[in-house]
Amino acid sequence: MSEETRGFLRETNEYLFEKVNVPAFNAIVSGDDRGELRGKTGLERDLAFVQLEQSYVSKKLAELNPETRRVVAHEVNRMFHASIVLEPFGVSTIAEALREDFPEGNFNFVSHADRVRLGSGILARIREQ
Repeated sequence: MSEETRGFLRETNEYLFEKVNVPAFNAIVSGDDRGELRGKTGLERDLAFVQLEQSYVSKKLAELNPETRRVVAHEVNRMFHASIVLEPFGVSTIAEALREDFPEGNFNFVSHADRVRLGSGILARIREQ
């Protein structure tokens, strides 16, 4: 994995954890119902949360120069598609979502809609378990 992709993933994950995930979790636990999650519960809240996270990822992707964005997209797409191959090793929920929700194998990390579709599919499968 290139340094560009590693840096993008690290920076994006750190931000999501500190600025999105922890505050959202605290709001849910405290009952402080505001923002994009207002009035939502269960799967509806989960799906709104996916939208919130992926909006930030889209913003970070847009900030990359075109060549870096191409490299990051290529490497992340390759990792997601590899998860189908790795299914027997414990990534079955991701692999199942990719296989069933993108039967043509056309998941594209740069596409906000694709990331939301994948995240929503993963959450729906987790809730079914």
